[in-house]
Amino acid sequence: MVSHNGYVPVQLYFMLSSDFKAHIFNENLILIKQLPVGMRLILQSRFVESTNTLITSGVEGVFLYKLTYTGATDKQHAHKLDPLGTRLAISLKLFKRLDGVDAWVKNIQMDTEMNLLYAWSLEQTSLYKLDDGMHHFTFQNILGSQEDLV
Repeated sequence: MVSHNGYVPVQLYFMLSSDFKAHIFNENLILIKQLPVGMRLILQSRFVESTNTLITSGVEGVFLYKLTYTGATDKQHAHKLDPLGTRLAISLKLFKRLDGVDAWVKNIQMDTEMNLLYAWSLEQTSLYKLDDGMHHFTFQNILGSQEDLV
């Protein structure tokens, strides 16, 4: 759900495809917007409702995108008055590329209560603040080298 200032949240669904785009659907699963993401292979994605942030990870690292949503109609009734999303303005802007993690990220996990984001690969695990992506620390080679694992 995407939150608004003082309005009922709108239910949106994201699909990230191999054509470098984020496809956004409304609660009726009608495609309302296609936005460029610019990442060639996305393995995981998470959405933080409190900050309207889309987190993606994959071959090129971890990226934070800010989602902004405005409509020409009343936001409480937009899904009923404009079910095809023709009057919606949705933008997805790159907020930050997380440093401290290598390019091939295997997984990400969020802890919203502690405001933490975990990102790990075969060689390292990094910890970030969830709201702004500030890097806390990185563990290197916890399980040994990649050759030892294979």
